[in-house]
Amino acid sequence: RSLISIAAAKSTKVVMENHFYQIGGKIYRQREGSAIGVDLSVESASLYMTDWDDSFLKKLKKLGIRHDVYLRYVDDIVIVLKGIHHCWYFCARRGRMVFDNTRQVTCSEDQYTFQQLRDIANTLDENIQMTLDVPSLHEDGRLPVLDLGLYVVNKQIKTSFYSKPMSSPYQIHFRSAIPSRTKRDTLLQEGIRRFRNSGPNVSNLEIQNVFSKYMNSLRVSGYDWNFRYHMMRGIKIRQTQLEEEIIQGTRARFRSRGEIQAMKSLKIGKHPSTWFLRGKVQNTLKVQGTPESGLLNTLRAALGNKVCTEGGETKFVELGGKQITSGLSGLGRFTADKGCVFNPQCNVDPELDCRVARSVYEIECVTCLEDQNGPHKYQYIGTSGHLLHKRQREHMGEVRNQRQSNALFKHHHNFHLNQEPNFRSRPIHSGIRFNLDRFIMEGHQINKSSLDQGVTIINSRAEWGHRGIPRLQVNAS
Repeated sequence: RSLISIAAAKSTKVVMENHFYQIGGKIYRQREGSAIGVDLSVESASLYMTDWDDSFLKKLKKLGIRHDVYLRYVDDIVIVLKGIHHCWYFCARRGRMVFDNTRQVTCSEDQYTFQQLRDIANTLDENIQMTLDVPSLHEDGRLPVLDLGLYVVNKQIKTSFYSKPMSSPYQIHFRSAIPSRTKRDTLLQEGIRRFRNSGPNVSNLEIQNVFSKYMNSLRVSGYDWNFRYHMMRGIKIRQTQLEEEIIQGTRARFRSRGEIQAMKSLKIGKHPSTWFLRGKVQNTLKVQGTPESGLLNTLRAALGNKVCTEGGETKFVELGGKQITSGLSGLGRFTADKGCVFNPQCNVDPELDCRVARSVYEIECVTCLEDQNGPHKYQYIGTSGHLLHKRQREHMGEVRNQRQSNALFKHHHNFHLNQEPNFRSRPIHSGIRFNLDRFIMEGHQINKSSLDQGVTIINSRAEWGHRGIPRLQVNAS
């Protein structure tokens, strides 16, 4: 053990004394303190503070100061104890409590008590110096701890919701690229957190004030009244369900660390990497998605009856292609607006949404479609990982700037030179997770449109093949 301790101490010293960083092209070495972002710093600080906790509690016990609650979160310590009489004070020189019945105190009892605890704590380690905060220093008589306001009623600790004055007045903006489902779930949990932090002693007027501020933060974040109404309604319904489960005993109001870890382990599962082990299946083969599962069916026909090296059968899994959830729900919008909601606007179809990302899209020449001499569909197929709005603005900018390499400008220059550009775009697939899937879908759509007699593809010829579906030939032996 002594050798391990010596090796750990030396390794820690080497890491702490040799942290280098670069600013403005120059390399510096950190002279003191631990490096931010290094795991060793977090673990070392945790061990250091654990040892400090032990020293502080032993010191309190030696001085005869009893406490009811002692909790520490990183560098914030919450202590609940009976107030120290103003005739007693801590003498740092003697290292003990001293009684002086002539001592006069002008501050509140809780402030005086924690002044003595601060003086005691600051004698333990010169590297750790404490400050204090007590309920009497705040107008509402509540001690702010993270997102809680703590106060004592009839010798019981009560809680209320607390938000720092400098906290942002905004929530997730409705135009954010975060998925709509994630936005709704996050905002719902934010509301439930406000209910949970507000204990049973909190008045209805205070709860109304808390949620009035929350609804206003949604308003300034871009959410309309209809969304806010349904969000508030959902929060109240879910809170009522939670309270009923707590009364029935099927849910605990507050869970311990052990209970939280146990529930997480049940959700994660014991064998996340062996989900495919069913019956004779001992292996998996992942196949890139292709139209009508052509590649998957070819591999199954060639290798379906083969025995894998593990001695069992192989399960074929097709990747990419159309998402399995695409048919379950429509596109979630936070407003009733259709078409482009930005300024300046893009050329998206008025009935569709340009806020989708990671999409394969098509662009049509409206002038050709409305040609009285013989309408014809000229189509451009493309893909982008950004918002559709951003990509369409880029296309239209290149047409206006007469960029020679842009396929839309070439078409406009050849057929409608003296007319205003009139193109209309629409997303074909969106929310595609992987870039390879997007490129394959784009190539497949170009190939599909090129076979349509009523469509003329205006993509450059170089685009027809560089993102096409790679050819794979499997020979069964």
